[in-house]
Amino acid sequence: MSSVRRRLLALALVNIAFPGTLLAQEPEQQQPIVRVELSPESVSVGEAADLRVTVLVPTWFASPPVFPTFEIPSAITRLPPDSSFPTSERVGGESWSGIVREYRVYPLRGATYRIGGQRMQIRYANPGGQPLSAEITIPDIVLRATVPPGAENLQPYIAGRELKLSQEITGDIASLQVGDAVVVVYTAKLDGTPALFLPRLVPSLDLQGVSIYADTPILEEGPPGRRSEKLTLVFESGGEFTLPGVRLDWWNTGTGKIDTSSVPAASFSVAGPTAVNGPSMRSATNWQFVLASLAAVLAAVTLARPTLAALTSRFHAAKRVHRQSEKYAFNELRGTLRRTLRRTLRRQSTPRAVYHAMLHWLERLGTGMDARRFSTVYGTDELIAAVAQLSVAAYSDSDIALDLSGLNRELAAARARWRKTRSRATRIALPSLNP
Repeated sequence: MSSVRRRLLALALVNIAFPGTLLAQEPEQQQPIVRVELSPESVSVGEAADLRVTVLVPTWFASPPVFPTFEIPSAITRLPPDSSFPTSERVGGESWSGIVREYRVYPLRGATYRIGGQRMQIRYANPGGQPLSAEITIPDIVLRATVPPGAENLQPYIAGRELKLSQEITGDIASLQVGDAVVVVYTAKLDGTPALFLPRLVPSLDLQGVSIYADTPILEEGPPGRRSEKLTLVFESGGEFTLPGVRLDWWNTGTGKIDTSSVPAASFSVAGPTAVNGPSMRSATNWQFVLASLAAVLAAVTLARPTLAALTSRFHAAKRVHRQSEKYAFNELRGTLRRTLRRTLRRQSTPRAVYHAMLHWLERLGTGMDARRFSTVYGTDELIAAVAQLSVAAYSDSDIALDLSGLNRELAAARARWRKTRSRATRIALPSLNP
């Protein structure tokens, strides 16, 4: 008799002697149950549909099930607070353990969305043996989204129960001067949909004579969803400046109509030299110094015997003119840089003093020359970045590591290029002495 036949005969004898033994050895495995529910099945764009996934096992979970993320093209899927919780149900007369996971799906455009087809792994206990594993496919379910009549032309499409816009201005706006700064914070609060629905609040701005630094927008899911945008304005010239107002049209899901939220424009009056369009290549203060010196020499020759008092007066006048020169202001700037660098090494940095010294020097280069224009026209990318970092460090709480040595070097190189350009422009402008 073969060995296979002997084993079969032995199993038959065991089954006769102990009925039900073979059935106990191979019990029928009961598969987990996965159920998907959607409510409602049709929504307006911007409204949420609640998606519920229920997983049931005949015993208990050996490890938490890994639910799908349900990332859907042209839709936003979010987990509400307390999105997962345990449950139990009677299946075939027995109590099964379960876990429920809830999602909120926000369609971004009018379309039919087919949700499902994803697979998830489930491990559950097998009393008296190793835990069992099962891979279950999520059943398909369909969500339909439509754009409400009357809201087809909203660009961008924003929907919710309430949208509030606010504007907060920090700074001494009543007595602004060149070199001062203000901080403007725009905030939008949207009740009913995530903050990702909120668009950019402030457009790109380019105000002549003003450096504008925008922080990274802050998004908070809420509720309500919140978006904040912070601008720091550094006034590098005097004049009247206006930030445009903000206006958003949005679909009110409560009233079923379009509403508008807005904040007004913000205006600032800054005392000081006014910037003009177009670069100025001549420095009037240098010519004043030369003319004053020539006047002193001519007066000495003409008078022959000038008095000491007159010479002293002219000397002090020439000295005052020299103190107004570009060269003097640049030397003062470099001195401030060196002092600030020493304070930085002692952790006593004062970047605002450097920035004010730089603005003071730039005024000597000609009307309308500010830090942004100078670094763009005569500097390198390194100087542009260094000036921007210096401005932010001077007028914000940002902890920025400044390379003051590099700034000193880049400023000297840019000044050399400015002097070369100015010298060439002066030669072209002067008439020939011997026509």
